[in-house]
Amino acid sequence: MWTFKIEQTDSQCVVTWRHVSCSAVIRLVIFLVIATFIGYISVQIVFVEQIFVWIPFALLFWIAGFLLLAGFIDTLFGKTRFVLDRYGIESNWSCLFLKRKKQVELADIQHFETKINQDGDGDPTHIHLYSLRMILQGNNVEFAIPVKEDKLNSLCDRLNAFLKTLKEPQV
Repeated sequence: MWTFKIEQTDSQCVVTWRHVSCSAVIRLVIFLVIATFIGYISVQIVFVEQIFVWIPFALLFWIAGFLLLAGFIDTLFGKTRFVLDRYGIESNWSCLFLKRKKQVELADIQHFETKINQDGDGDPTHIHLYSLRMILQGNNVEFAIPVKEDKLNSLCDRLNAFLKTLKEPQV
């Protein structure tokens, strides 16, 4: 399940996407159920049976359960957004608990291209993973965007055209 949106005005281009992998959600739910069961057993041992030697182990499982719950929420509500404008590009990845921000100056950006990460030895039955690569004067930056190749190529074309208009001297 994913969402993908491009909003472009004369002064900026905003690309927003959210990607929730069903397999990641299923794995997190399974681990969360296991951690909840172990947490319940540890509560029974520590508080009902009053075997206080188990407190360090119980704390370990309670913390692991809390971290799994936080990871589950972050997976469901995580969102990536980048804004290309006359100052450069600012990318934001945010969830309920975590935020990452990166800023790149407009003069450092050369162009955008599609990168194909092929899984396997050229076998057409293997999955192709596509990402948007921002070519900079120094290191390159990649954004894993969950869209098909034609949409990603269209996005690259739009971003490159917008970048060209931003870099043209204003009269």
